[in-house]
Formats: sequence, C-alpha cells, structure tokens
Amino acid sequence: RIYEANWTLLQMSGIGDTSGRPQRFALVVDQPDVKWVPTPGADALPVLSAKHLELHARRNPATTAVPDGVDYAATIEGGESAMLAAAGATGPLNLNLQGTVTAAEDFRPMAVTDRLRAWAAAGGILKLDTLAITTPKAAISASGALALDAAGRLNGAVNVGFAGIEEVARNLSRTGVIPPEMAPIVGALALAGKPGDVAGRRGATFSLLLKEGVLQLGKFPVGIIPPLY
Repeated sequence: RIYEANWTLLQMSGIGDTSGRPQRFALVVDQPDVKWVPTPGADALPVLSAKHLELHARRNPATTAVPDGVDYAATIEGGESAMLAAAGATGPLNLNLQGTVTAAEDFRPMAVTDRLRAWAAAGGILKLDTLAITTPKAAISASGALALDAAGRLNGAVNVGFAGIEEVARNLSRTGVIPPEMAPIVGALALAGKPGDVAGRRGATFSLLLKEGVLQLGKFPVGIIPPLY
C-alpha cells in the first residue's frame, strides 16, 4: 500500500543522558493529512487529518526498587477520519490523553509477548490519568490503572463515561466497523451507569473491575479478556 503524508509544520525533539538512555521525546504536527493511494497514479483518498497533533513521552524516575517509568501524553485537535465519517461518526474529533507506565525503562527490541512478560515481572502498572474524546455528537472519558499477573491476565479498575455514544455505536455496527453485538452492549451500559459529567457533557458513568482477566460491572461479571501472553 502507498500512503501520502503532508503537514504545514512538523517539530520533533529528543533528549538523552550521558549513558545514552532516552529521557524525553516530543512530536508536534500542524495540519497533518494522511491519504491512501490505491494504485500508482490513482487519486489519493483521505484517511485521516487534524488541525493539530502532539505526542510526548518522558522518563519518570522510580521512587522504589522498580525500574523507571514513562509519562505519556497525546493531544488531537480537529481530527477527521474518512472511515468513521462514512460510518456516521462525523468529526471533528478532539482527544486528550495523559498517564504513566511504571517499570518501563527497557527499550531493547523484543517480541511483544516477551516485553509484556518482563514488564509484569517488574511490577509494571499502566496508569491512565485522563482520556477524553469528544465529537459533535458523542463523548468518552476514562481513568484508572491496569496491571498483568504472572499468567498474563489483566487486573485493575477503570472508570468510564460516555455521552451520546449509543447512536455512534449503532452506526459503526451497521457499517461493520465494530461487531454487531457491541451496539446493544453499549446501550445496556448506558442504562446501568450513573448520571455524571463526561468530558464536560451530561452522560452515564460506571466503574469496571478486572480480576484475573474477568471483567466486572460492579459485582457482576460481564466478560472475560484472554491472557495477553
């Protein structure tokens, strides 16, 4: 496949210490525009674009015996996706993401399963401080923390909220972007949730627990996530 990428401004920076370990990375892009070229010489088709995009990562020194962690952050302003627009989930989309991955200082190349196993053995935790996604019709928010046990099963808790997502889920289901069974699950979660603020909008909020890979809504199991290794 052939893709084209254009932008009006691209800034990238990185900082390392005297030992060569990376300390900080930043990527800032104005007006990113990615297109797909089906065949050489054909007209390019829009894939995704945005007014502004930022990605940041920095080393977070550990305060205990575990390895250092990494703080991460991402921002998208005015995002557009041709695939989502065709499915009825029109933009613009705004995203704000912030969090920390503890025990994540080993950046050597390795298989994903090996990396996850080493991360779990080091006591790593994925902390999600903020996730907020908004479009003109819908909003999603989330925060929480997740970890893996020795068997690769997820454990932790996540607070989730959404507003207006039911219609979007139905549209995505009709066009095959998500499995058909997902739309009624989203609707059921909206009914089971408590009224609350979701990225500045009125919506439904609820807490999800993960115990040895079993997903629970309150005290009730609602699904199983297979081990990641």
